[in-house]
Amino acid sequence: MIHQRPLRSQPAFSLVEVALALAVASLAIMSVLGLMPMLMNSERENTATSVFPAMCSQVMGKLRDEAYPAALPEEVRLMFFTDQGTLTGNPTDAVYRCEISHRPLPVEAARSGGSNAPTPGHHCHLVELKFRWPVGASAGDVRIFHATLAND
Repeated sequence: MIHQRPLRSQPAFSLVEVALALAVASLAIMSVLGLMPMLMNSERENTATSVFPAMCSQVMGKLRDEAYPAALPEEVRLMFFTDQGTLTGNPTDAVYRCEISHRPLPVEAARSGGSNAPTPGHHCHLVELKFRWPVGASAGDVRIFHATLAND
């Protein structure tokens, strides 16, 4: 007596089912990979935005610790920051470069009713903080902040 073995002794996937599963998986992977550049740019912008307040505070703290200038400095001063927003003295370690320039405060010419606005005088001026990143790139991102520095 000859025993015949059934054709399928264990359940398995057919070649067509495996091919369809691979096609669906590859479509999902390709759509995720297609979103990666946009997600990376968004992450970079969000990281940059979150470190700006800390960098501005550090710059203004340094400027407040120094003696108030008798005359507005005409040269642009540079400060460098790491990717975490920490001040560094080494430009090769830096990701962000801050250009600090000083200007007199803009004064309102006249108010309605004919009265003039008070002028701030020499004990108050405008500080422009221009952040550029990445350091060393010919064309990079720029963000500008303004602050007031006063002689207390």
